[in-house]
Amino acid sequence: MFISKKIFLLLAILVGSVALQYLLSRSKSKWLGLILPSISILISLVALLNMNYYMAVKNVLLQSTLVLTIFNIPTIVYVAIYVAGRDAVRKKLSAKEKMNIQDLD
Repeated sequence: MFISKKIFLLLAILVGSVALQYLLSRSKSKWLGLILPSISILISLVALLNMNYYMAVKNVLLQSTLVLTIFNIPTIVYVAIYVAGRDAVRKKLSAKEKMNIQDLD
């Protein structure tokens, strides 16, 4: 029962962060949508710096690549949501601008 509560909490955090990224990406300011991807990149860099570097070079390179790949999956998702959100905002603004131009004629 305890494990299911943890999974539910993690899923709630995941859904909440995706919803927050969606809302921030569709805001008027383009910088708000870059907050969560920036935090995600910083977390991946902290994870990379916290690795144990007293291993063979081959193992360090393999482990570093694996850590960066796994920890940057949320970054890729957040950036994809950001690009889609900004595209929707851009289309909305261009449609509004076209209507304003037509009103002037």
